Amino acid sequence: MMKILLVEDNPLDIDLATRDLLRAIPGVQVDVATGVGEALAALRPGAEFDVVLTDLRLPDGSGLDVVSHVRQANLPCAVVVLTGQGDEDTAVSAIKAGADDYVAKRNGYYSRLPQIVAEVSGRFRTAHDSPNVRNGTA
Repeated sequence: MMKILLVEDNPLDIDLATRDLLRAIPGVQVDVATGVGEALAALRPGAEFDVVLTDLRLPDGSGLDVVSHVRQANLPCAVVVLTGQGDEDTAVSAIKAGADDYVAKRNGYYSRLPQIVAEVSGRFRTAHDSPNVRNGTA
């Protein structure tokens, strides 16, 4: 079973994204955090999320704080930053912070989330299941 943490404060975005993920990914579990504080609490050791989808602008901080926490804690999950800002600088900042992907929130983006989740999750597992990574030589 795939486990996703959706970090989003907009109720409509939460509803639409959750519906599309539940409909498209059999057996998926979607947990929701509405801010950085809730996300960091959910991302405690042992929580074992496969993917974190985080909005960039949150009421108590930035989605980049969530990305940084995941990477600094060395949590084994892919991270995708979602934002209404579709500019190149924002995308570069997200990737530099350690995000695996970046999605602009426009044109029914939530309907593409299941495919994006599958792709980043697959890439993350492949990169972290290689023998060099397991042996600590990567």
